[in-house]
Amino acid sequence: MRTGPLSARISFGAFIVALIVATLHVMRPSIVTLTVGLIAAGSGIVLYNIALSGIAIGLLILGFARPAPATA
Repeated sequence: MRTGPLSARISFGAFIVALIVATLHVMRPSIVTLTVGLIAAGSGIVLYNIALSGIAIGLLILGFARPAPATA
């Protein structure tokens, strides 16, 4: 059974999805982007793409590091 190249492509694809969603979450945080980003980054970690998915998780955390919106 040949699983090397296909699992590597799926793992890298999970990282790409996680990175795109995490970037969207930094620009405009919402619960939907957080959930999709965590699922994609988690699947990237499960598929042994730990370092790259860690970058996406770091971006998801940075999405919450912003000042609270000003109230009038």
